[in-house]
Amino acid sequence: MPQLVEFDVGGSVLTLHANDEFNAGGAGVGTVAYWTTPDVDRAVGVCVARGGTVHRGPKTVFSGDRLCQVLDPFGNLLGLRQPAAEPPARP
Repeated sequence: MPQLVEFDVGGSVLTLHANDEFNAGGAGVGTVAYWTTPDVDRAVGVCVARGGTVHRGPKTVFSGDRLCQVLDPFGNLLGLRQPAAEPPARP
């Protein structure tokens, strides 16, 4: 996906999402850093309980990964990523 890039450094994966039409203007503008979690829905619940608001998602994308963007109380956009159980087959 052209809007995503992943860096795998010693097994720690950082995924960045480029700015797009859903993040234009206002708080949360720019590249989004995604943190990997075993359960996106649970992590979103924790963020919301601590004052965050869901910005985009949660949703399952074509790769099977589950993603969500959360706006924290300070205006920072946080990405959460739950890897797919099975990697997609490559053509």
